[in-house]
Amino acid sequence: MENNRDIVSFIRIALDEKYNFVTAENGEEGLHKAVSFNPDIIVSDVMMPVMDGFTFCRKIKENPRTAHISIILITAKGLHENKVEGIRLGADSYLTKPFEIELLDAHIGQLIRRTQLLKEYFRNELTQLPPDTQKTNGDEKLIERVMTIIQANISNPDFGVELLCRDIGMSQTHLYRRLKSITQFSATS
Repeated sequence: MENNRDIVSFIRIALDEKYNFVTAENGEEGLHKAVSFNPDIIVSDVMMPVMDGFTFCRKIKENPRTAHISIILITAKGLHENKVEGIRLGADSYLTKPFEIELLDAHIGQLIRRTQLLKEYFRNELTQLPPDTQKTNGDEKLIERVMTIIQANISNPDFGVELLCRDIGMSQTHLYRRLKSITQFSATS
């Protein structure tokens, strides 16, 4: 999302062969599209009509359905305080205008690689748990149950923490705390 159509066109033309794009005119429309399309990455301007990029970023990261989406904020606001605010609100990267398209491409590529590596890591780590049918530890049973549900829904693009919690029968807060204490990872990691 970018408030300047020329910049949107420039980014699309430069990166169209590498990535699929969904665009939005403002933060509110972007928020709706993020929920609908569940993109891997959002590139958003800080200065937008209807909802600014900081508010947009905060809302994306607060929503369990979109919290996993990487966000790159771009803006003419190059002040240190603005960058810190963007990162604290959950942005994965913050670029100031004018920026080089190669730098944006590198950030996008790195965020996609990081996401793929994390998915692969969790897939490998969690599927290698020993199949012990005599488990007596409640924590191990919970991990086994979580893994079974995740494996059953791995190809479901709508599957997320909310559905996992519903299937487990725990609130998000309780599941988050239990998983964090057992594995050092949260349900959204």
